[in-house]
Amino acid sequence: MYIQGGDLHKNGAKQAASVYEGEFADESFHVKHTEVGLIGMCKRKGYSHSNEYQFYVTTAAPLTFLDNKYVVFGRVI
Repeated sequence: MYIQGGDLHKNGAKQAASVYEGEFADESFHVKHTEVGLIGMCKRKGYSHSNEYQFYVTTAAPLTFLDNKYVVFGRVI
């Protein structure tokens, strides 16, 4: 499946904190989840352009249920 991490909070509050302020434009979904070791960014369901910092690394493939939902932005080498 995949390993997921991230999700920092300010002072124990439930409001998320990030070193990056503002929003990020959504990236392309052209890279599919077909390999082990892909790195992607999660976003909260129903939110676009979210500055989330939950990320994942795929440990199995294919993971088609992640296609067109989460963006792959790198690969573990």
